[in-house]
Amino acid sequence: MLASLRDFSRDLVRFFFPPICTLCGDRLTEIDQVICDRCRDEMTRLLEPVCQLCGNPGVRRSTETCRLCRKMKPAFDCARAATFYGGPGEKVVRELKYHERLELAPVMARLMFLCWKQLLSFDPLDVVVPVPLHPVRHRERGFNQAERIAAAFAELMEKPLVADAVVRVRPTQSQTALSLNERIENVRGAFEPVGSAADQLRDKNAALIDDVCTTGATGSACAYALKQAGATRVVLLTFARASLGT
Repeated sequence: MLASLRDFSRDLVRFFFPPICTLCGDRLTEIDQVICDRCRDEMTRLLEPVCQLCGNPGVRRSTETCRLCRKMKPAFDCARAATFYGGPGEKVVRELKYHERLELAPVMARLMFLCWKQLLSFDPLDVVVPVPLHPVRHRERGFNQAERIAAAFAELMEKPLVADAVVRVRPTQSQTALSLNERIENVRGAFEPVGSAADQLRDKNAALIDDVCTTGATGSACAYALKQAGATRVVLLTFARASLGT
């Protein structure tokens, strides 16, 4: 009886207040959806060929290393993204980060999980680590979007989330308007490993999670700190890949 009443109440709510897509406002076909199939399909996947190290599409063959990686020599061992930063992909990132649409984090994590499964499943992962915010920025925003995505990703992977593996020890300027060299200098020494997390990282392969990767400078600086803590390999996984200047 109670179950039937709950089902009736749910159907009544759906009739008068149908669920709509977070991005475009269209009516959703499934109650557990957050974004519609059309918006999801419009997210551009990064297809081969891509840089064998960072996943940047600016190469002719997937056995090549791109110009950015040759110049930066990133500390992470591999990086991949689920989609380009543009169109619905960009809106997802901005809605989560700036409008606190936290329900988008599991959607992003699932697409990242599928990306890893399709492209990097040969690379086993032991722990999941989010790129940290500086404490001041965390207080201002109220949450760390990378940690929200990482928590959902860890659940899908059935691996432990190590949210306090590294800390951001100094605030950094927004990377958006910076050149590659400026980005590298901006985050140099910005992350330090947390001693108490060493046992969870020692001899482990870590998935480092963030929302967007542009040059990989932030991910590289964070990966360096993870390796200082004893991580064997660091795979940087982001929801979106942006081009320098976007």
